[in-house]
Amino acid sequence: MSQAGGRWRELTADEIAAEPEARFGGVIAVIFFAAAFALLPLVFLIVSAAKDGNGTTWVVLMMMRQAFGGPDMKSIYLAASMVQMLTLMVWAAIFIVATLLRARWAPSVTAGVFAIAALVGPVGQFAMAIVLIGGTGGLFGAATQLPHTVLNLVAAVAFWAYVREGRRPNLYYRRRVRV
Repeated sequence: MSQAGGRWRELTADEIAAEPEARFGGVIAVIFFAAAFALLPLVFLIVSAAKDGNGTTWVVLMMMRQAFGGPDMKSIYLAASMVQMLTLMVWAAIFIVATLLRARWAPSVTAGVFAIAALVGPVGQFAMAIVLIGGTGGLFGAATQLPHTVLNLVAAVAFWAYVREGRRPNLYYRRRVRV
């Protein structure tokens, strides 16, 4: 929404300082810590690499080769899981950085990346069912993913609505209030 349309008003530095919801906390803090939790696999990978770089590198390379090495069911499933986890980790890293920076672009960018991360899994499952089963059976197999897809879509829309229109995100990131 443009500020020229009169829906939002920029707050002064004094108004921001006096507004408790303009500080880190509430749902933003909950999402921040959930995003930090989503980065936990990176912590395990870094600690493991620090303890045994050759072993960790070998395991990671073996998993990548197995995931992207062939068209069998196990490889496709592993690749889909890795891509879904990677997109979630990208969203988490972007959300954490944007929150720490109090970036004005945070609501738009994090909502878009979250939508991508939320839909990568179901889309991968659709593709896997269609490719592996094929024909009409593949379409019916893919249709079983509709509840998962709808749930993820609802989560993406809810996140988008909260960070773009919610009072606390607008105070925290954009330093503005609805008029």
